[in-house]
Amino acid sequence: MGPGRVRDTGRRSSIAVATSIAVAAGIAVAVGLLALAGCGGKPLEGPAFDGSAPPLDALVSGQDAADDTSAAAVDISGRWAMFAFEDPVAVEITQSGNTLSGMGCYGGLPTPDDAIGASSCAPLRGVVEGRHVKFTFASTLAPYAADVFASADGRRMAGRFHDTAEWGAPFSWLRIGPADRWLPAADAGAPRDVVQMASTDYVLSPVGAPPPGVELSGPGFDAYFLGFGFAHGRGAVVLGTLGAFWESELSWNAADQVLMAGPVPITSPNIPTTLRLHFASPSGSTLVDVEATMPSGLVYRFSATPRI
Repeated sequence: MGPGRVRDTGRRSSIAVATSIAVAAGIAVAVGLLALAGCGGKPLEGPAFDGSAPPLDALVSGQDAADDTSAAAVDISGRWAMFAFEDPVAVEITQSGNTLSGMGCYGGLPTPDDAIGASSCAPLRGVVEGRHVKFTFASTLAPYAADVFASADGRRMAGRFHDTAEWGAPFSWLRIGPADRWLPAADAGAPRDVVQMASTDYVLSPVGAPPPGVELSGPGFDAYFLGFGFAHGRGAVVLGTLGAFWESELSWNAADQVLMAGPVPITSPNIPTTLRLHFASPSGSTLVDVEATMPSGLVYRFSATPRI
């Protein structure tokens, strides 16, 4: 691992679950991060690493952009941080029409008061068509790249990310401020307590028809997973096949024993905007089922089984 990397939400294999430990308030939190790849049962191939960033024409998306690519390009200029990955990846994007340039970093962005992060950065280039965004940057260890969709308001992005050897999905991006190297620490609250208690990874089984277009992971690329994490000491994360949600996007309904993830703005047409996670006990230690609301408005239900 490169300088400054924090391995508390780690993933490297397209079909493996990497588990690590984060310690917060004296509580050891087992973090299961799902490594997700493939579309419709087909693995995604990433470019071989030769010390440079992968070419843009390698960023082939299986996600259906619908009519979004024909619309005017959404403005994504500014600073962004990606979560649900083992490194604090962040980018600073300059946009000129459909062309993107700037800087990508695997150890957080440099700030006016802290330029040390520049050692983990490299030039970024990319394109945006409507809400479909593709960019790439090299690093000392990996050809990093993203193939994502931005929300119409330009506040959130989600989709695929390419690390050392492969494409994985879904990862999410949020805007950060000029003084932020990565996502600022979230305020502790009930959602964090639930995530700390619900540290087990789960296999999700569709109840009825599954949502179309969702990328799967696991043996045979036919499994849905869900996990909980605490990212780089900054915030709780719900992550898995159905998307990645930051602590500020979580809320806890103690009366119904439901952890809500979202609603968040629509990004990819194949990534849910809301997850409703139903627990069986007040401690939030046992997940029973999940309801996922897709951008279409359709709701799909999954039963949850702890992953052994």
